[in-house]
Amino acid sequence: MKHDSRIVVSSDKSYYNHGEEVVIHFWLNESFASPPILVIISPLNEIVTHMNMGMDLKRTETIVFACGGPKMTVNGDYTIRVCCGNVCSDIMFEYYSQYNRKRHVGDMV
Repeated sequence: MKHDSRIVVSSDKSYYNHGEEVVIHFWLNESFASPPILVIISPLNEIVTHMNMGMDLKRTETIVFACGGPKMTVNGDYTIRVCCGNVCSDIMFEYYSQYNRKRHVGDMV
């Protein structure tokens, strides 16, 4: 996991079920030449979604992301990463869906 104090990332809780919304907060402690990019990464190291935030972004932002869908096919720890250029900060949340056949990465189907 990456952590840089120039970008602070948090979520409203650490565990989510299928269909729940993840409320992501992040703030920038300095100005950057490139706009922030938010990426959600699965336990399989696949990109679930990414959002380019744009240059007119304020210093703080709140994003809501709904759990589930075709790219959240495994239960486990997902990474929320916010980057401005090569400066990144990560946090993780645990996701569980009764619809997923695998309980965690590495489990047999």
